[in-house]
Amino acid sequence: MAAKKADMQAWKESVDIAQNFRFSRGKKEVVIHSQNVGAYVQWYDCWRPSNASGEYGIILEDDLQLSPFYYRWLKAAIQTYGEYQNIGGITLQRGSLVARTGRHRNPLCTDCKDSIYLYRLMATWGFAPKPEYWSKFRKWALQAMLDENFIPYVPGEKLITNAWLRKRHQQRRTMPEGLTIYYYAIHDLYTVYANLPNNATLACNHQEPGMNYQKSKKNMILGECDFEILSTWNDEFITFPFVPVQLGWDALPELE
Repeated sequence: MAAKKADMQAWKESVDIAQNFRFSRGKKEVVIHSQNVGAYVQWYDCWRPSNASGEYGIILEDDLQLSPFYYRWLKAAIQTYGEYQNIGGITLQRGSLVARTGRHRNPLCTDCKDSIYLYRLMATWGFAPKPEYWSKFRKWALQAMLDENFIPYVPGEKLITNAWLRKRHQQRRTMPEGLTIYYYAIHDLYTVYANLPNNATLACNHQEPGMNYQKSKKNMILGECDFEILSTWNDEFITFPFVPVQLGWDALPELE
């Protein structure tokens, strides 16, 4: 009973913070659920793209810290790559995970000279999905979730994300990005990543204790940013190539 009261108090405090937050850059809407809807619905239902031309959304979780330059970079990336049919979204996350092996590599693209690259593995931290693809994905995902036996393994690939899905399914734990990775993979969609110098990132994750992080590990300390936030600007960061490098699941450039 004490734990339930503590949860209710935490919920009320969260609602108060959201309602009292002053947002001066547009309309603010606080959506309050009457019950716990779970991580899947929170993720997939947080943005429903309208038919308004030029509308974009960005999904930000509570343990992220943004660079003061994130919007400048993101806007330029949308303007440059918004019409590319093979791009499903843009992320503020600094890429380091090699999907094929599960190991981290920094920089992820060792041969990339440009300020961005495309990667088959989408990233959830500061993810800005392309509106038309997100609308189609949401419709598909909300139906796919009804099948308790469906596990969204990327077909024909040995990936760390497939292994994570298998383990979480056995433990009955959620992994919202699993459906997104699957959908983007079967539709051959890539995600845009920034390739910034000096290990900088547009959105750092504080890796707070919780569902994804239980204890500190080598090169990962609970509560600390995964990478340094970009704190100085250079216009070269938005000098984008019109034909970006495309990385496969092994995080190596794909042959044309």
